[in-house]
Amino acid sequence: MPGRILRHYECVSQQIHPYKGFEGQNHGNARMSAHLRILVLLPRIPVPARDGGAIVMLETIRALHAAGHHVDVCAVNTPKHNADPSVMEQECSSINAVDIDTSIRPFRMLRELLSSRFPDEFRISAPSSYWLTRFASVRVLERIEHMIVGGGPYDVVLCESLFTACYGEALRRRQSIDAATPIVLHAHNVEARIQDRLAKDPSRSAIERAIRRRLAEQTRAYENHVLTWCDGLITLSPVDAGLFAVTSPSTQIYSNAPGVRENIPDETREPMSLWFLGSLDWTPNVDGLRWFMRSVWPIVQREAPEATLHIAGRSTPAEVLAYDDGTRVLVHGEIEDPTLFRSRFEVGIVPLQSGSGVRIKIIEALMDHSAIVTTAIGCEGLPLVDGVHARIADDASAFAQACVSLMRDTAQREGMRTAGADALRGEYSWEASAQRLDQILRTFVATRR
Repeated sequence: MPGRILRHYECVSQQIHPYKGFEGQNHGNARMSAHLRILVLLPRIPVPARDGGAIVMLETIRALHAAGHHVDVCAVNTPKHNADPSVMEQECSSINAVDIDTSIRPFRMLRELLSSRFPDEFRISAPSSYWLTRFASVRVLERIEHMIVGGGPYDVVLCESLFTACYGEALRRRQSIDAATPIVLHAHNVEARIQDRLAKDPSRSAIERAIRRRLAEQTRAYENHVLTWCDGLITLSPVDAGLFAVTSPSTQIYSNAPGVRENIPDETREPMSLWFLGSLDWTPNVDGLRWFMRSVWPIVQREAPEATLHIAGRSTPAEVLAYDDGTRVLVHGEIEDPTLFRSRFEVGIVPLQSGSGVRIKIIEALMDHSAIVTTAIGCEGLPLVDGVHARIADDASAFAQACVSLMRDTAQREGMRTAGADALRGEYSWEASAQRLDQILRTFVATRR
């Protein structure tokens, strides 16, 4: 990996204080020594923040606003996550939201497997994928431009996830934003990698695997294209940063870990119990749970017939509801307090078979002092050691044995609860994450100007 990128990693892994190294310097703009004016573009309104993506977006905006920066937000308001924009009024300086329908249209998706492009008004010549173009709306673009005229100039534009990168590029192509204003992508995942992994799932039909492969190919093409024009990239893990750096060694890339607030529950946990918690409208979560129920749970039942499994998550599909047998498997649906839910049961499972980025739910669980069994993909990008901080297994039998062993071995379970929280404490706090983000954004502004 290029040395310059490695230095970025070293820089953001330290405990950096706001404004250190920047305050008092003259970068051609008086605001550089004080607070920034930031325009944040969101692919959804992140409230309620009950999944990793929403948590990262909400906490990022909240931290920047609390630090004194002027933070204007424009959000795509989707049917899947539709919310009243007023819920964000206390979290930022202003919030604009535009309702658009991002629902998957099978016929349009099939048509765009051949060729998928953004609307002509975006002036983006590069091809894309339907996975991304369904978030591109001329109405949203016009609203953003209206915000720039009324609320600008901005010091930096932050595109949250690849799904809003097209708006950043359109602003640059249409010259709607000052040429000195950096446009930065906050990449929650390597989106093409998610489609790649889903395409390799043998439980899917041959047709679906072929569609996923094509979506991966198209998404990767635009993902790589973004690196050619954006002023910088911020990932959630060094693993993702490394993947992007291989593609574009000249791009400024920083890795900034998300944060979690530590909780030490005092609840009495139900003996011999497992829990699963995750957004059940996210395909990798459902796939992972399906693999667990088909391949792992029967082994757990055979080895520990007294074990129970508790499943919770937003937008629970019929397939998951059908797992509830009223005795050993209980489906709770959407819950209000994830910490309280996790504190009731002995061992958490994160059986992911696909995905990218950092699993916020694992960080949250470990900082809630939960014992975890997961896969190599599940803990990707986290400093976890199998048998020390968590149990990590990819084979169904090994995963089942790890679950049973942790449920039965109190000493092992308690040791992992302490070690897991110790491994993440400090670097994975929102305070540390916010300080690093503040310095990274200031670096982009200084570099651009």
